[in-house]
Amino acid sequence: MRFILRIRGVFGAAIITAVTASVLTACSGGGSSLPQASQIPQLPAAGTPSTSNSNVVTINVNQSAVPSFSGFKVHVMPVNTSGTLRKPMGTVFPVDMTFHSGHVLPTAQMHEVFINTTAAAVGVPATFQANFSNSTFVHVLDQYAGSTANNRYPVNATSFIMTLSTFSNVISDNQLFTVLHSVVATTHLSGYGHMYNLFLKPGLDTCMDFGGCYSPDNPSSFVFCAYHGSITFSDVGHVIFSVMPYQHTPGCGDVGLTVPNPVPIDDTAATLSHEESEAISDPDPGGGYFNDNFGYEIGDLCAPYRATESLNAHSYLIQPEYSNSVHGCFF
Repeated sequence: MRFILRIRGVFGAAIITAVTASVLTACSGGGSSLPQASQIPQLPAAGTPSTSNSNVVTINVNQSAVPSFSGFKVHVMPVNTSGTLRKPMGTVFPVDMTFHSGHVLPTAQMHEVFINTTAAAVGVPATFQANFSNSTFVHVLDQYAGSTANNRYPVNATSFIMTLSTFSNVISDNQLFTVLHSVVATTHLSGYGHMYNLFLKPGLDTCMDFGGCYSPDNPSSFVFCAYHGSITFSDVGHVIFSVMPYQHTPGCGDVGLTVPNPVPIDDTAATLSHEESEAISDPDPGGGYFNDNFGYEIGDLCAPYRATESLNAHSYLIQPEYSNSVHGCFF
């Protein structure tokens, strides 16, 4: 199934009220610059997609020392402020993406990290990621990634469960960086051929040092649902990642809508496809593909829209992504 949000009319309320996603940047730990070139590692040959991670490694994180890092860049997915209901279709004023001479991800291996939670508790995202990588939907990203290969974003068969002590229900930037560093130091896999997705347990909030939180229990600070970004650690190198708090909550998940899968599978899938697609097209936020006028990445304009789509013969209620080739949202 292919689904197009038809383009018509002129610039108006549809774009003014669209979900805004600003590129936020923060730096720490010194002045080293991001790498200008990288070599994408050869991934294993594609086979039958795994529907779950077959190996699980548990790591106890040493929080006594924050790793040295620089070049932290992040792009957030804002809370849905237009109400709890998502729109099945609509119009989008053409806001095409421009390439800014940075990096994209022609291929990458996905790594799953579960912080004080399990894959089952957040909807077994490996199943969705495998189906996404083997779907026709992933080929909407061909125009940005510069590749037409099938199954070019496979999931690592090994996932990681990280045990982290928190004194409240809020996890900080530095704690997330410590977790991310611990995993990469274990895998020895970094650079533009890998992406790490950090899933948080239900009820665990997270706040950025420079403002804004995922905090459904505290609406005054509840700004974002998830984000993707990049960071350079002094010892393990440049890392592409996303932070995925629990999505089945008003403002982020599709609460109240009829979904094809048990909760929270579709909530996680919709946000994960948003973040993974944006990381593929703009892994170092502001360096790849985004719109110059508004700062939108390819998932932002389409975030309010939902359709049940078949990915590798599995149905999900998810959002489309913005396509320059059709000047609108597309599956």
